[in-house]
Amino acid sequence: MSGNPLDVTARQTENRATGVRETVLEFSGDCDFVTAELLRAAVLDVLPDLPRGSELTLDLSGVGLFDSSGLSALIMAHRHTTRAGVALALRGAGDHLLRILDITGVAAHFAATRAAVAAEAEREPRPSAASAD
Repeated sequence: MSGNPLDVTARQTENRATGVRETVLEFSGDCDFVTAELLRAAVLDVLPDLPRGSELTLDLSGVGLFDSSGLSALIMAHRHTTRAGVALALRGAGDHLLRILDITGVAAHFAATRAAVAAEAEREPRPSAASAD
């Protein structure tokens, strides 16, 4: 049973450099057997408003538990967006989810996710050897 309900917030931003409008669904809570359908439903809700060739980003940085039901919902969301001609990107996926994506072979569908995580890691300052006590 779900410990924390899954909440979703939809927002649109515009990339100042490119002028491209980005649609983001921000999730917080647990994505499990009880709540996973909310992820898929949220994607289906915004999909009709997105033009072909656009991108939908799922921000999962606020998600704690992510089980096989969540993975299934994520795969279904990917299928729906692909059929609609909309790219699906993940942001804020934790190590646990990234490992699940790797183990199940689903990571290839979210290659942009791995690239984004790597880019974020490169931008973050690393502690120097002198500061590591």
